[in-house]
Amino acid sequence: MAQELETDVVVVAAGLSGLAASIAAAEGGARVITLEKASNTGGAANMGMGPCAAGSPVQRASMIEVTPGELFRRHMFYTHYQVDARLVRDYYFKSGDTMTYSKALTCSSTAYYSGGEKGAAWTTAVGAKVGIGTIAVDPKVIPYYTKMFIQTTNGSRVYGMGTALDCGGAIKGNIVDLWFPTYGDCRSWGRRNVTVYILDKKA
Repeated sequence: MAQELETDVVVVAAGLSGLAASIAAAEGGARVITLEKASNTGGAANMGMGPCAAGSPVQRASMIEVTPGELFRRHMFYTHYQVDARLVRDYYFKSGDTMTYSKALTCSSTAYYSGGEKGAAWTTAVGAKVGIGTIAVDPKVIPYYTKMFIQTTNGSRVYGMGTALDCGGAIKGNIVDLWFPTYGDCRSWGRRNVTVYILDKKA
């Protein structure tokens, strides 16, 4: 059945960029219609995402054997070769240079969140706003503003990239406290042994 609608903005395709554009337009006061041919929205944002670092020392230390060339071929196949192959190739073949590390530490990790009755403050010890990637450390072990990549020692869970921006009374020695958005996320993470890769400054 045909239906006639009036709107200010039409966004075609509800992938990550389309959804962001739709929200921005709506927040600006526009009436928005977003179209998507697939059965769900999100597009590539529904795929597992994270830093690539193909061919990096972090990848080798994790014993992940996929090569930049294989990732490039997978990407091109997934996109039906409708993307700029030169940019995609540079992304995979140069990504390893973005995640080199000076040392790896084995640490115990805990999790914290902000707000509510039991949550921490929304501002860290260095005055930054908390967010994904905020990590509380013992600054005598890991100096403030150090960039890290964190995963469990067995590689089963990945926290990802983070920066030492906070501290805590119970965080002494080789302990890192990882910020999560909710209390439920913190319970899911629990306490885990992790490998903390101290990244080079260019990371």
